[in-house]
Amino acid sequence: MRRVIAFFSIELLAIVFAILQWGIGVRTDEAKYLLSIPYPHPPFLRGVMGLTDGMANQELFWRLVSATLLLQSAWLIWWVAKKIRPDRAVACMILWPLCAAVLSQAGTVMIAVFNAVEGLVFLAAALLIVQKSNIDHVQCFLLGLLWLFSLGSGYQAALYLPAVIVALHKSGARWKEIALYAFGPLALLALYSFANPFALARVVGTAGKDTALTLVDRLTVFGGLITFSGSGIVSILGVIGLLRLRNFAVLGSFICAAGYILLSNSPYYAVLLCPMLVLGAAWLPLPKFWHWILVPLTAVVAFFLIHVPQRSPLVTAMTNLSRTDQPVLLVGPFGHEAQYMGTVIRWSNTLKPEIADSAQSLVCTVECSGYATNFHMEEKTSAKGVVVYERSR
Repeated sequence: MRRVIAFFSIELLAIVFAILQWGIGVRTDEAKYLLSIPYPHPPFLRGVMGLTDGMANQELFWRLVSATLLLQSAWLIWWVAKKIRPDRAVACMILWPLCAAVLSQAGTVMIAVFNAVEGLVFLAAALLIVQKSNIDHVQCFLLGLLWLFSLGSGYQAALYLPAVIVALHKSGARWKEIALYAFGPLALLALYSFANPFALARVVGTAGKDTALTLVDRLTVFGGLITFSGSGIVSILGVIGLLRLRNFAVLGSFICAAGYILLSNSPYYAVLLCPMLVLGAAWLPLPKFWHWILVPLTAVVAFFLIHVPQRSPLVTAMTNLSRTDQPVLLVGPFGHEAQYMGTVIRWSNTLKPEIADSAQSLVCTVECSGYATNFHMEEKTSAKGVVVYERSR
């Protein structure tokens, strides 16, 4: 009965965070995945999202899926911790949703969230599978299939390769089977990348976007991200536990993820470190009562680390349009969130007059009062550099 109550309590938390993120509005990266725009990630997951494009409240649906998968993954932590330290399994399970990176990403439609969950699955498999003397073909095939789907959904899944190798090895796979199931999907990902050079350029560009930063600057930013990832407390305990454990699957995945984040410095990648940090903290040989002291301390630190993101002025403007079913003429730079929220016509000097005339609203992220006069539109609202004009009825 207690597990049922825990399940529904976590699900209630997932619903709350999904609705909170929904209220903030769609961000440009989320819009790319919901619309299945073909960059930068491979097509599997964003293709599934794109198939739901005609669904009412598609955004809310995927926010619920994201929050549920991320927060309910606490059960995997409990399962692994129960094998390692049965007396602190519940405490470690509670630490998972108290990680600031987990809370901040719960309910976001980001590929990194799904990669983190997939990574936790591979780590759990690497730690829980009992070593077999003979190969378990079904188990290896399922691991390889999940690995293929993970890589086909997001490049960052490759950071968990050490966990996949260990899980396959413990399933009885020899090196030729490991080459097939672990490195075969990586080869397919490489073929996809070279066949889609723009996607590869985006990933490489993201990883190296801060080339001007010095090593000290990178380490400072990385220190902030790893602190945010585990709400400080779990971050410290997790790193100590990983160094004491020296498990190839967990420590190897942590080194891969840390190296990538050191290059990319993107805040939303902090969630990729959470599986290894929480498992590292579970391994640390502390007295039982210490974990129950750490739970409220982690909650307090998480409260101060998390901040509610501001709603995009462009999203606010698009939401407040009185005629959302009509084309919108956009002047100035804008992100994919505008495309997601309606039929958008980008202004250019070569735009045909009849196409421009079909727009009933004008949204400007730069000064464009002259355009509004030409199209006989009146200013309706303005906020933080975004001005909305609409035709008089």
